[in-house]
Amino acid sequence: MGDVVDFQAGPIRDASRAGDYGRVIELARRGWQMTQAALGQALGMSQSAVSRLEKRDQASYSTDVLATAAVHLQIPPGLVVWRTGARRRVR
Repeated sequence: MGDVVDFQAGPIRDASRAGDYGRVIELARRGWQMTQAALGQALGMSQSAVSRLEKRDQASYSTDVLATAAVHLQIPPGLVVWRTGARRRVR
C-alpha cells in the first residue's frame, strides 16, 4: 500500500458528507495505490464486485462488506456510515 491517505482531504470528506460511501472506498483505495483486484482479494470478492461497490450505480452492497473494506483501507469510522436496515448485498 502507499504511504499515507489524508482522510480529511476535500474529495474523501465531500464524498462521505454526500453519503457516497462507494466513492469514499474508491478514493481511499486509490490513495493507497491499491487495485480493485487487490482489494477484492483482501475482502474475498471479485474485482467486478469491488467495482460495483465503488460505483453504487445498479449494484448493491452489504454493510458488512463496506465496513470490512473501510477497516482494510484504514478509513476512520465516521467517514463510512450507513443507516440501520439499509443492508444490501454485493452480487
